[in-house]
Amino acid sequence: MSGCNLAAVEIFCGPGGLSLGLERAGFTVVASVDNDLHVESTYLRNSHHHKKAQFIRADIGQLSGRDLLRQVGLGRSDVDLIAGGPPCKGFSSANLKTRNGDNPHNKLY
Repeated sequence: MSGCNLAAVEIFCGPGGLSLGLERAGFTVVASVDNDLHVESTYLRNSHHHKKAQFIRADIGQLSGRDLLRQVGLGRSDVDLIAGGPPCKGFSSANLKTRNGDNPHNKLY
C-alpha cells in the first residue's frame, strides 16, 4: 500500500473501538468485518475515525481470507495485521445459557 506504513484488517469490528485504537497506534485500517446490520450503521456513522476502512458485512465463518482481500482490492503482502475480538459467548461466565464446549461461537477465532 502506498503512503501507509502498516495496514490492518479488523474482524468482529463492532462499532469500531479496536479500529480507533489501531489507528492511534499507527495502523491504517483498510477493512473491517462484522455481520451485524446495526453495527454496520454505527461503524459507518463513525467513518470520520475510519477514513480508509471498507466495511464488509459478512459472517466471518463463511468469508475466506482470499475473498476478504479480493473485496478490498488487496493482496496478502498488503496486510500487516489481522486483529479482532471474537465473541466469547461460549466461554464467558456471564453466559449461563449457552456457555459450553459446543457453542458455535467457540470456533470463530
